[in-house]
Amino acid sequence: MVPARVSQKQISMETFVVAIGGALGNPPDLERRMEGPPPPAPPPPLAPAASEKLADGVYRITGGYVSLAVEFKDHVVVLEGGQSEARGLAVIAETKKLFPAKRIKYVVMTHPHFDHMMGLPAFVSEGITILVDDSAKFFTEASLGTPRTLVGDVMAKSRKKPKVESVIDQMELKDETRSLMLYHVDKLEHSDSMLIAYLPKEKILFSADFGAPQPGQPVSPSIATLMANLDAKAIDFERHVTVHAPNPDRVLTKQDLFELAKRIQQ
Repeated sequence: MVPARVSQKQISMETFVVAIGGALGNPPDLERRMEGPPPPAPPPPLAPAASEKLADGVYRITGGYVSLAVEFKDHVVVLEGGQSEARGLAVIAETKKLFPAKRIKYVVMTHPHFDHMMGLPAFVSEGITILVDDSAKFFTEASLGTPRTLVGDVMAKSRKKPKVESVIDQMELKDETRSLMLYHVDKLEHSDSMLIAYLPKEKILFSADFGAPQPGQPVSPSIATLMANLDAKAIDFERHVTVHAPNPDRVLTKQDLFELAKRIQQ
């Protein structure tokens, strides 16, 4: 029947919509119409995960989207799960190599965009709790908790359900060895469910999607939003670890962020 509208929903949200305005019965070039586009090129292989020590018990994991592994007395916390199942598995493997005697208790999801969630099924399959911004808790539980009958990833094979805890404004993970702060980023256009992390003793800031632009590209206004949040929360950092590292071999500094902020004002 035409005209018509086809809508598909997942976790109560429309994910695919087609508006059919007209139809042509038995077209003579039906075979050509059924060919479809050529298959996409396969993605480039991921670089092997490697780690760099930033402080005692704090390691920056590179090779794809950057993660941070932070050691506590009896467990480890991972910041950012990676952009794919393969990357998530690689981050877990590298973390276990760094801390073979300790379990990974938490993985922190910076924000609920697909490229920052794709590695989480690997953590769910290990029974690791996901920490998310409070406004992303329902989406995270629902999107990772629905039946995965067509996806043969490690989470589907494990048959485990996600364990999700929310961060309301801020959360401190602390024991006698270390403190790790998680903060909600206020008034951010890019995502209203963004978390940043801060290690007060080491003065290390960890963030996603606030990195330096590619050569010739303008600086994102989100840098100004980050600066405003850092000022409001009195976060005094020296090093800035970004998920999208402009130079995987170098950790950004406080001065790097200030220089980006200056470019917005020019």
